[in-house]
Amino acid sequence: MASPSSTVIILCLMFLIALSLPLSNSYDLYVLSLTWTNGFCRVNKCIYLHPGINKGLVIHGLWPQNLNGVSEVRCSTVPFPNSIDHWPKLTTSQMNKYWPHLLRGWTNRQFWDREWRLHGTCMYANENGRVRYPLHYFSAALSQYFKYHGHVMEEQLGDSGLKRGSTYSRTKLVFELARISEARADRIELKCVNIGGIHYLTEVRIYIGLDGEIDNVKQPLLRSYCGDDIFI
Repeated sequence: MASPSSTVIILCLMFLIALSLPLSNSYDLYVLSLTWTNGFCRVNKCIYLHPGINKGLVIHGLWPQNLNGVSEVRCSTVPFPNSIDHWPKLTTSQMNKYWPHLLRGWTNRQFWDREWRLHGTCMYANENGRVRYPLHYFSAALSQYFKYHGHVMEEQLGDSGLKRGSTYSRTKLVFELARISEARADRIELKCVNIGGIHYLTEVRIYIGLDGEIDNVKQPLLRSYCGDDIFI
């Protein structure tokens, strides 16, 4: 079994390979969208989160987006493959653990198919409209998830005194997320659902440059989806 450090190295290399492919110039940045399972599953009907699924932040997607907040979607009809059995086992095992479907009635494959069709087809469209392999898209997203420490975010938030099931100020939460992810607070957007006056954290979005670096992106249009106090 690969060690966590070797996993990150391999996935980062795959991301660099993906970035060497022709990219569309119709967008300005990437949004690494991560779902906070505790809040998401409090406001949605989720599947049972078995031990093989990460319980903190899991991947929603990696989205090409413009500075005005508009995402590029459905850039090609190239389908998600019928089978990914030929993909590297490391990649598919990480997808199952860190990029699972959460809603009842969905399968992982249906979720991945949706993210590929909506966003992946735009990430790797070149000037002729041809699309590269879906494997590159999913490898790139995984590499960014590890790079910004999404896989250990809940554990490290806990070490900082922020525990799931409690409420904290938005300022403190963003500060700790930025510190742990080694990102910038002005590149992090939170999404919440307000139920009965309680703002449940459901998603964390990190805005990154087209080269995968946090500092190489202009100031994006961040939206406010949460109140001053957030239940995690």
